[in-house]
Amino acid sequence: MGRDETSRNLTWQSQEKGTRQSVTWARARDLVDTEFPAGARTLEVEAEGGMTYRALLDGLEPDTEYAYRISSDAAGRSPVYTFRTGSAGDGRFSFLLAGDPQIGGCILDIDTENWNVAMQKTRNWFGRDVEFMLTAGDQIDTGTNEVEFDYFSYPEWLRSLTLMSVPGNHDNTYYYSKFFTYTGIDSATVGDAGKYGGDYWAAYDGCLFVNINCNDLSLALHRDFIARAVEEYTALYGEPNWKIGSMHFSSYSAAAGRWDSAYRHEYAPIFVEYGFDAVLSGHDHVYNRTYMMDAAALPDDDPAHYTAVGGDPFGSIIDPAEGTALFMTANSASGSKLYPLAKEELPWVAKKSQENVPYITKVDVTADSLIFTTYRTSVDDDIDAVVDFFAIHHRKGAGSDTDAPFLTVPEETVVSDPASFDLMRGVTAYDNFDGDLTASVKVTGAPRADGATYATYTVTDSAGNTAIARRKLIPAGVETPVESPKSNWRYIDSGELPFDLGGADYYGWTAPDYDDSSWTEGAAPFGCFEEYPAGSEHKTLPFVTELNLYYPEGSEDEGYDVANYFFRCTFDLSDPEGVDRIVGRMRLDDAAEIYINGVKITAFSLPTTPYVPWGYSGIYDPGGVAKETSFTVDDPAVIASLGLKKTGNVIAVELYQGTMNSSDIFFEMPWLTFTVSNAEHAMPFADVPRDSWYHDNVARAFANGLFAGVASDRFDPSGYMTRAMAWRVLSRLACADLPGGSTWYESSRLWAMERGVSDGSYPHDALTREQFAVMLYGLAGNPPATGDLSGFTDRAGISDWAEDGVSWAVGRGLMVGRDGARLAPGEWVTRAEACTIITKYGLD
Repeated sequence: MGRDETSRNLTWQSQEKGTRQSVTWARARDLVDTEFPAGARTLEVEAEGGMTYRALLDGLEPDTEYAYRISSDAAGRSPVYTFRTGSAGDGRFSFLLAGDPQIGGCILDIDTENWNVAMQKTRNWFGRDVEFMLTAGDQIDTGTNEVEFDYFSYPEWLRSLTLMSVPGNHDNTYYYSKFFTYTGIDSATVGDAGKYGGDYWAAYDGCLFVNINCNDLSLALHRDFIARAVEEYTALYGEPNWKIGSMHFSSYSAAAGRWDSAYRHEYAPIFVEYGFDAVLSGHDHVYNRTYMMDAAALPDDDPAHYTAVGGDPFGSIIDPAEGTALFMTANSASGSKLYPLAKEELPWVAKKSQENVPYITKVDVTADSLIFTTYRTSVDDDIDAVVDFFAIHHRKGAGSDTDAPFLTVPEETVVSDPASFDLMRGVTAYDNFDGDLTASVKVTGAPRADGATYATYTVTDSAGNTAIARRKLIPAGVETPVESPKSNWRYIDSGELPFDLGGADYYGWTAPDYDDSSWTEGAAPFGCFEEYPAGSEHKTLPFVTELNLYYPEGSEDEGYDVANYFFRCTFDLSDPEGVDRIVGRMRLDDAAEIYINGVKITAFSLPTTPYVPWGYSGIYDPGGVAKETSFTVDDPAVIASLGLKKTGNVIAVELYQGTMNSSDIFFEMPWLTFTVSNAEHAMPFADVPRDSWYHDNVARAFANGLFAGVASDRFDPSGYMTRAMAWRVLSRLACADLPGGSTWYESSRLWAMERGVSDGSYPHDALTREQFAVMLYGLAGNPPATGDLSGFTDRAGISDWAEDGVSWAVGRGLMVGRDGARLAPGEWVTRAEACTIITKYGLD
């Protein structure tokens, strides 16, 4: 995060120590393939500390996607990455709150995988709705371990998602400042976290964020900084809509043994004194939120002051009493450590939760509302896995309701059974004045088996403000080649190892060409339990194949637990090249690593108790019940690395007993499914040949819900666009395609007139190429027109009123001319041409 929404701090590492490197950035739409335009900005940067480079990307425009790339004579070029700025001036945005990823706090690979899963899920769920992420400290476990910082930054989304963070006690070393850069750091409070680890504030679209390094115990310095931050922000930007504070240590915790904190009596009153609305923390590896708290640590726990939401009597509050603030403790976003809840009834706790899975919170902001929704993000969870909801509303001085509801709709969903798919699953709507409007959401569109489609969701509040969202529905073929009890497995349960313990080929047994003919063959489930009392939960887990719990008689380790078990199962696939998603479900006790065709996919281990003191997945359960879990693989690079083929694929599992006195072992894979999604190019149109020049553009426009056919099996690529068709397509492109009206195009016509895209006349007339250019030009906001028209033989035929629009379209590469030399401004634009222009404008 920079000082405000017009700037970003970019930080990167390079193994080319001490070299001079540069970052180049420009609006993404101005790139041609991966080449930056002549007007791109480039900043050369010297190494800091040998390997760390920093650059301030400033002067950023709102609501714009930017592309950037790192370059070095020695190291070459990085890939092109992108990030998007949010709309500015409306006080409306969303961000994520992530508590304690603490990568390396349990098992490095598993922490990283769970963190990556959380990032993938929230990206798929919320996409562009989220403008940045606040991490509340302890990004990693060992402050001087650069590998853990690398693993923290592993999720691809973090190349694009703006970060705001504070140092926790685990990353309170100067290494923190090698990986994070912020503007306006208070040098008096940096402590051990280095020059970028101190207190700082940021302005974001009407909100003041103040982030405190509370590892530094100088309370007077923090008080002074908070006061200065409020004063400086107000002088520059005016009175903030909201003041949000963050620090690692929790003032009001619900964790066992961690709630008797001096922070409640020291830091919390300062934030309340300076009018903060919410203070967000981590550290305690549980989730809880308080009632509205005053400076004397007294809660406003009167239900009459709150409004119920979803059965929670304290689900929202309107105009909380002055001098009160909400305090939230975020649970671990990776699950690397999870602590038990306090057994005491704590007077400040309005809601607490510990389910031993990772959580993440989405915060929706308007000028008069703060809305907190906390989600589970384990591999089994979907967007409807809501843990808690709370909203703060300001009504005094708010005036009329001018904000549309927050409409939460998954951006993209793979649908395996269109007939039974629930279009409302995971969909919610909440309005800053009307509250929960989920029941009022209207949806049009439905999934189909022959190609991707869009569903459009709309909801309107009592003031007439409408929110619209689209959901891409991708049909998928799913096959389940591994399924208990149909699939036979080969296994080793004697304690022998299928590799030389001191050799180099430790993983050879997981490869498809490994000879497992000497292994034992059996059917799942596999397991062995010692004697349990009648009624034990283990009785609900019968196994078909009994494993040896102990090394057999006569062996060197006779009587000890078998530590490792090895399983292999072969499977075939009908369309291995098309696979883009793999999901497996397992029940196991105690722990396992899973491989497909020799590539490690994931690993699991189980918590010791329902309230595990160490680790979502890091401590084995020597005497507990087998647990069910699952894994998902949807990273294209990982799937490509598996080398899937039609026959002879292998899934391999290494099962562990966690301790030398474990009294049970269990393994079952109910199913392993492979999905082939028909995402982009499947179309029901017989008149769009695969080898046509327009096929891919029509496919993309159709898949993104912009164009429909003129009939169920006909697109009419050479047919002419009418003005009504253009209004409809452009309104869909702007996500403003409102249902209703006296005709199929009426709502789009009204939208086009309001946006200055068209005057709304002559809906059934064919559209000329110059008219279409002018419509797009109006949609873009009439930016400077810089295209060179001198190379076109018919440039004199461009109407005076259309010249700027055509020049702009040429400059953007949207219009390249017919036959290479003619713009044909007065000729009709065909539907195929319109698809091409639209995809260049809105989808590239």
